[in-house]
Amino acid sequence: MIRTARCCCGALRAETTGEPNFVVACHCTEYQRRTGSPFGVGAYFPKTQVTVSGAEKIHVRDGQDGRKLRIRFPDRVERQSKPRLQS
Repeated sequence: MIRTARCCCGALRAETTGEPNFVVACHCTEYQRRTGSPFGVGAYFPKTQVTVSGAEKIHVRDGQDGRKLRIRFPDRVERQSKPRLQS
């Protein structure tokens, strides 16, 4: 099965094949800050099953378990932004 993800502007795209190694629901403070939500869900695939296309920036931070966490976003976006409703 091929799964496709893309950013809202369409500048960054990822495709995966096969099944994820694991799926998690995270409620750490960093995830809450990044998403604006009380928790988030993520699927993690082996690198060999992921193809990324488009210009990207990568934000790297320390994970709670000591490993590095890499967050990808489009190159033309300075940071992730929260959607806002027009008033």
